[in-house]
Amino acid sequence: MGASYVKYNGHGFWARDAHLEKWLLFLAEEIARQNEREAWAGELEQHFKRHATGGYNGFVNPKLDEFVPDDQRRLRVVGASTSTIQRLLALGMEIPPSVSNAWGVGGEGAYFTRPIETAVLERLGLRFVDLLNGILPPSASEVL
Repeated sequence: MGASYVKYNGHGFWARDAHLEKWLLFLAEEIARQNEREAWAGELEQHFKRHATGGYNGFVNPKLDEFVPDDQRRLRVVGASTSTIQRLLALGMEIPPSVSNAWGVGGEGAYFTRPIETAVLERLGLRFVDLLNGILPPSASEVL
């Protein structure tokens, strides 16, 4: 299973691609739900969906520095991330492989055989929020 480095403002963390792809897909859906979306938010949503379903093994890149260059956007993405975490927790303890496979996560031909614990995605989401809020060390070594 590949892993990608998620970075923002000179800090970052490693995440397993399968987990990061699911997180980005859920976050993209949350961004799409926002009523007052600006053009950049639509571009971010599409970028997240491409990286969630494109099979970028080892190169899943949210491009946070590019899409979130200021506090206004950062706060919007933090808010969407917080809402995404709440939606994930409402799914229960696990996401069955049949659901993951239906999403197209991982690119064409990717197939999941085990469920993913929502707690894993919650931890990733919390790390994502910490990164956006600048409260991560320069290089968090644990792979989520």
